[in-house]
Parts: sequence; structure tokens; C-alpha cells
Amino acid sequence: DTVANGIAKTKNKCIEALLETGLDHLFLADDDVYPVNSVGMYKYIQSPVKHMSLSFDRNHKRQRISNDVYIKKRLQGHDVHNSPCGLLLYCHRDVLLSGVRFDENFGLWGLEHKSFSLDIHSKGFTKYPFIDITNNIRNFYSYDYYGAIDGSVPESDRIKSIELNIEYFKKKHG
Repeated sequence: DTVANGIAKTKNKCIEALLETGLDHLFLADDDVYPVNSVGMYKYIQSPVKHMSLSFDRNHKRQRISNDVYIKKRLQGHDVHNSPCGLLLYCHRDVLLSGVRFDENFGLWGLEHKSFSLDIHSKGFTKYPFIDITNNIRNFYSYDYYGAIDGSVPESDRIKSIELNIEYFKKKHG
């Protein structure tokens, strides 16, 4: 239960279950995103990048979603972001076998995905910590991207949790 355990602890349980499958290409998705075809999944599998996070900086109406997520540069079919959206994560098995997990010190939610990607990057698995396949959001349905629902966490609760986590994030990553 995410509310009782927090996102990091819940995602770590999911990682353990994924590793038990024996598969090499592992996907960890939030409950409000799913593939609409197999193209997006294959693009992750075929990429040489061992960890990516489905990300977008504009919603389906082309409106900016945040000042915290934007594309820094494009290279060879990939977008390098300054921060991940964190709604769907791809990891090659090698990354997770290295012991990288979500940091459960982040509590309920906020910045745990960003920290996870930075931890993977610091172990040398990625050239850039926040990268995704260019326009791969088109191969997935995301409630956030389409604005289909309000967030499941009240905005005031989300802000409080993130404010608490900012200090921890700064201590951990500088």
C-alpha cells in the first residue's frame, strides 16, 4: 500500500518482483500510465541506454507542464531532460542487479524518482541521468499527459512532502 509505505518502498517491492521474473528488460509504471501499442516498449529495449524514464515537458495541448521538466538537448533519437517525470521507468536487469534501489528516506513521495535516476547515473550506467526516447509519450496513455484526472494526492500534501524531501535530496546529491 503506497500510502502506508511510501512510493520508494512500494517501488522497491515491485523491483524485487520484477527481478524474480528473470527478464532482462524491466518496466516499472505508475497506475495511471499504460502502453497503447508495443512500439514504445520496443524502443526502450532496442536502445543502448540502460535506464530511461518516460518524460514529457508539454502536455497533449503543447502547454508546458512545469518549469522543473524540460528538454536540455536531443541526440540520436533520445531527449536529455533536466529532470524526469517518473511515471514509467525502464531499466535493464544489470542496473538493478547492481543494487540500485529507490531511497526509502524520501517518505511518501517527492523526488524519489529523480534520486533513483541520479544513483543509476553515478554508477556509470547512463551518460545522462534523465533521458528518454524522443516523443515516446505517443506510445503510451498517461492520465497526467492528457489531464484526464486531477492528481490522486492533494496539491497541498504534495507540496509539503516535496518541501521536506528537498533538504534530504540536497544533502544526498548536492
